[in-house]
Amino acid sequence: MIFGNTYSKQTFHNEAFRHFVNIFLNKNNGITKGCEITYTNTNITIGSGYFVIQGGLMREMGGSTLELPNETGYYKLVFEIDLGEINGVEEFNQGKYKFLYGRSAYPTLTKEDLDGSGEIYQLPFAQFRITSTGIADFKDIREILELKSVYDEIRQEIQNIKNTSDLAFKTKITTGQETATNTYIDGKMIYLKRINIGNLPNAGVRKTVPHGLDIDNIEVVEIKGITKRITSEITFWPIPINTMEVWITGGDVYVACENDRRAFTAFVDIYYYYK
Repeated sequence: MIFGNTYSKQTFHNEAFRHFVNIFLNKNNGITKGCEITYTNTNITIGSGYFVIQGGLMREMGGSTLELPNETGYYKLVFEIDLGEINGVEEFNQGKYKFLYGRSAYPTLTKEDLDGSGEIYQLPFAQFRITSTGIADFKDIREILELKSVYDEIRQEIQNIKNTSDLAFKTKITTGQETATNTYIDGKMIYLKRINIGNLPNAGVRKTVPHGLDIDNIEVVEIKGITKRITSEITFWPIPINTMEVWITGGDVYVACENDRRAFTAFVDIYYYYK
């Protein structure tokens, strides 16, 4: 059975809307407006505002005041969603503020995937200790979800992709010169240098061509090549029938062939990053 949640005369189910918001926000949770926290030695008050948990939108209407627990220990104040509860028409039973308790350390929050098979998710608001003299070490631990920042991140990511694509298309390879590829390994830019080998050697002859790279300060990640027969036939490393070997040393590119390949010219592309 198919539900057309966004089509005429169809019911728009709350699960579908939560799923959409959760995906749109990349599964981020937090306060979107207000919900400021104030406290005394007897209670904590949450100001009016809005927050999101796993795609579900909550509104704190006029401020909630919660009486502090009496038992000494470590506490976290959370807003808990429990999908195992049943809501009423007027009562939102699936969500409530809750104090989590730890005797000797702050308790761990439950954060299940409500868009999957999970039922409970706890959004943190504050942590503190209750001592014999009252509240201590109070800390606001709200997760702030700035929707403008989310939008800016999406827009920036799109721009980065566009810039990378533009650079890739505009990159010009000049034989014998270092060229940035605009790709990275572990955060390091990969560079390319194309070496003109000229005519390939006869069988059993080793040909060397200087590459001009500071081999001690680079890490070679790949070597590619292309050969071209004088008759314009093109084939790539390795030549399918006749084996060809290519390697580099401190100053040169070495090429050796098992068969006579003097009718071919070749280029070698060395890919590397700086250490």
